[in-house]
Amino acid sequence: MNAPATADTMDLRVRTELVDLLFAGSKVAVATTFVGPVLVGWMFLPLIGLWMTVVPALAILGLHTERALFIGRFQRARALPDYLPEPWARGTQRRLAIMGTAISLWVLVAMLTRDPRGIFHSAALLVVLAAGSLQYSVYPRTVEHYLTPLLLGCAAQLVWLGRDYWVSAFFLCIAWLTLTAASRRFGRSMRHNIELRLLNEQLNAELKAQKAVVEEVSAAKTRFLTAASHDLRQPVQAVMLLSEALQERGENPGNRTLLHKLRAGVNHFANSVDEIMDIAQLDAGSVQVQAQPVRVRDLLDRVDGTFRDVAEAKGLGLFIRPPRQADATVLVDPALTWRIVSNLVSNAIRYTPAGTVMVAVRNAGRCADAAGRSVDALRLEVRDSGVGIAPTLHAQVFEEFYQVDNLHRDRREGIGLGLAVSRRLALLMQLPLALRSQPGQGSVFSLTMPVCDTPADEGSGPAEEIALDRLCVLVVDDDSAAREATVALLTSWGVCATAASNAIEAAEQAMALVAQGKMPDALLTDHWLPEGRSSEDVDALVRERMSARDPQKALQLCTGVVTGDIRRETRDRIQQRGWAFWQKPVRPAQLRQWLGEVARQQLADTV
Repeated sequence: MNAPATADTMDLRVRTELVDLLFAGSKVAVATTFVGPVLVGWMFLPLIGLWMTVVPALAILGLHTERALFIGRFQRARALPDYLPEPWARGTQRRLAIMGTAISLWVLVAMLTRDPRGIFHSAALLVVLAAGSLQYSVYPRTVEHYLTPLLLGCAAQLVWLGRDYWVSAFFLCIAWLTLTAASRRFGRSMRHNIELRLLNEQLNAELKAQKAVVEEVSAAKTRFLTAASHDLRQPVQAVMLLSEALQERGENPGNRTLLHKLRAGVNHFANSVDEIMDIAQLDAGSVQVQAQPVRVRDLLDRVDGTFRDVAEAKGLGLFIRPPRQADATVLVDPALTWRIVSNLVSNAIRYTPAGTVMVAVRNAGRCADAAGRSVDALRLEVRDSGVGIAPTLHAQVFEEFYQVDNLHRDRREGIGLGLAVSRRLALLMQLPLALRSQPGQGSVFSLTMPVCDTPADEGSGPAEEIALDRLCVLVVDDDSAAREATVALLTSWGVCATAASNAIEAAEQAMALVAQGKMPDALLTDHWLPEGRSSEDVDALVRERMSARDPQKALQLCTGVVTGDIRRETRDRIQQRGWAFWQKPVRPAQLRQWLGEVARQQLADTV
């Protein structure tokens, strides 16, 4: 039922536009032809006398006046909701037929004089009026209604006058055929053009509507994932920190084994949450590339420090092959590049049952940098001796949730987002990510990176372990499980940890610590807190309380924010303040590293 209705609606719109064009031509004709009867009457006056000139001229002027009034009624009716185009088209056709008949009879009077001047003036008048009729060609039947009495009527009169005028009558018939045929062709072409334009407008409107729906669905998905991120990350954060705290305190070997399995399970789940949120951030366009010089050896050292124990625990050999140039530097986003490399190495270890995994950096000729310039390139390769991948599956392994040989969705094999995230990040940074593999011959994933001549900032290198028992940390989180887990973990490390659930309670706890002579060294807080407060409010209140006792110590307070908020603006705003920032679930090793830096800073300030 919808298709005919749509076709009828389209046809009505076409006819409406055709009638609008018809009346646009009619308005011009009426405005210009009021002068016509006067000029024609001036030519005919010497031939047919006063009355035969004035009466027809006044009659034709009256017809023009009535058409002008008819056009005015049309303009008023056009704005009404019940407007239909066809009655107005038929009304125009009738009026033009009457007009053509009136002019034809007037010309007949001039021809009956058999005066050559009258016949010449009549012929000239017919040519001008016939040519002017083409302005009505948008509705071909209108031209026919006008030309038929005008040209064929005059042709019949010429035939009646005698053989001397038959040739002229023949040419008038030819003119009628030519003009009506031309008007029909023009009318069909005009109708076709209008149909195409309206169809394009309709398709564009449908496309915009579908685009709006897609954008709304995408926005709804992003809103859902943003909310789900917080709800998912909170319990994972608590379980992860509690399992770490229990591992630190576990004395019974059997308990330690169970805790180790618990930690492994939590880490698998945390990695899955991270990958899902990475996809959400990429879909939302909230990931920005911040390229800077990065030393390749630092990247390889991080791979060695992160994955060597993991590989050895599985019985695999992990080999690191640095580039020939010891100080080689590439221009990449360090965080995004590490995400890609860690995914590739993690996948290689996961899918290699026995043998080795090698991470090697080789010269790769030339590649284009972010500005499109051709520069030297290095290729980081992750080679494994695993099961390999059939060439027909090379494209599929980079798709979301696809995993080779994991039809039963074994959670230990991940959820199939690591390579999808890596591919998207590589595309975002415009870095080629490739795969070479054959079944039973292992796999080689490679990432090509542009070489940078600018030296990277010297890093501090692996920091020595430092005791955390002198630190006093204020923990602020409205989620009781996450708050208690964080305190338990920090306490297991020897840290003096005090907890608060909101900004006001944090200020009170800070005052209590100051009264006891324990100035907080660090503030570890969630970003969004009850009563519309944020980490910025907590930081301001705590520093205010500390300033009353020791302004210098208040300035030295280190703030770290742990949040489930995945929005880029939140991250940028916090990092612009120089604070540490983590998205939940934060890894215990990251917290310990940050607290170690805080402890070193406090130690340096006291020396």
